[in-house]
Amino acid sequence: MTQRFFKFLLVLPVSVASAALEKSPTEMYSVAKLITQQTTVTVIVADNVRKTCQAESHRRNLGGFKHEFEACSFWNEETCTIVVGKRTNNDILGHEFRHCIQGHFH
Repeated sequence: MTQRFFKFLLVLPVSVASAALEKSPTEMYSVAKLITQQTTVTVIVADNVRKTCQAESHRRNLGGFKHEFEACSFWNEETCTIVVGKRTNNDILGHEFRHCIQGHFH
């Protein structure tokens, strides 16, 4: 499995501009409540997203996934790991990144 790891430090002020990710690419949502304003994000580019997400979930003792998905993320207040395929789009990556800063939002 080919994987690339990208790490970067992200600093977000609470006044960060709203972005759209939920029901449509242009829907606005509140970012007033963040789980963190600073996190280290690791992006894993996977050949098989489902297999990689399942393995990462089980490694973290989270039990795996039962629903279909195109990407996944795992987060806490200090770090976030996003798994995406070799081809993705802003909505998918943005959705997973939103988990990094807002945790469980849906």
